[in-house]
Amino acid sequence: MNVWYSIELFEKAIQYQIPVKFASSASVYGNQQGIVNPLNYYAITKLQMDYYIQDHMTEFSSVQSFRYFNVYGDGEDHKGDQASPVHKFTKQIQETGKLKLFEGSDKFLRDFVWVGDIVETVLNNDRPSGIYDLGTSDPVSFQEVGELVAEKYNGTIEYIPFPEHLKGKYQTHTRAKKEWDHKFISVKEYLNRP
Repeated sequence: MNVWYSIELFEKAIQYQIPVKFASSASVYGNQQGIVNPLNYYAITKLQMDYYIQDHMTEFSSVQSFRYFNVYGDGEDHKGDQASPVHKFTKQIQETGKLKLFEGSDKFLRDFVWVGDIVETVLNNDRPSGIYDLGTSDPVSFQEVGELVAEKYNGTIEYIPFPEHLKGKYQTHTRAKKEWDHKFISVKEYLNRP
């Protein structure tokens, strides 16, 4: 679905010369910084679409593919288990007074990017057609995010074992290439908003 439906839409965009802004994913990098090495099928499908865009770039009137890093923000309830850690941790603490964090979370760093910064950057840029990283370029650990959420909501952290089924399929570190002059909000700034 991720691939064939997207290709059909791309073909129509080329046919009618409609500009395209595509949501790719930083998951295409796996655990390699700046080198594609997808760890799961979802990441493979996103990379396939980036390759399609690369191969057909001159046929589009304009096409930008954005490799989103770890997006978070208000209104994530509908995402269920796919919600960001910022949202999941906040919800857990509000419901139970504690959040669950994998053991070793101080070693898992992510480039967390606020959805408001994504919208601003995607809709208000004059870049040429291309494939772009879209993140803050300043990763923080899950441990730090958990501590920030626990502090804000006066909760505690419960450490749980790292799941077996995620071993070898879990990105340990993500960092966007510094491609934007935009002043990105940090997780701490987001959580400290009034």
